[in-house]
This record gives sequence, structure tokens and C-alpha cells, in this order.
Amino acid sequence: MRERVEEQGAQWLSARDDLEQWLGGHGWRATVYAGDDPRIGHGRTVAPLPACWLATAALTAGER
Repeated sequence: MRERVEEQGAQWLSARDDLEQWLGGHGWRATVYAGDDPRIGHGRTVAPLPACWLATAALTAGER
């Protein structure tokens, strides 16, 4: 996806391709969803934006 974005002249602003694992290594339990994943719409239509993503995370007990 990074290559596709940069081929179109846009700047890639994210430095993490492994967000769930990276956050997990810092005490977070994360889930990452693609921008067009219907689970993030909460019953509403989600625009097909495959270059976007949504991450949810919770700090694990003991890391607070």
C-alpha cells in the first residue's frame, strides 16, 4: 500500500507496518482494521478507503 500511495505523489506518514506487534511490545493489546472493514462502521456504510486503517488499543493491566 505504501508504494501505491507514494506512486501517486502522496507522502506516506506512517512508519509502522506492524502496529499490533509494536504496540504489544509496549504493553498494549491492539487490533488494527482496514479502512474499508465493515466492522468499523457500526452498522453504517464504510467508504472504501483501503489506504486507511483504524487501530483500537487497551493498555494491559500492570503497565498502568
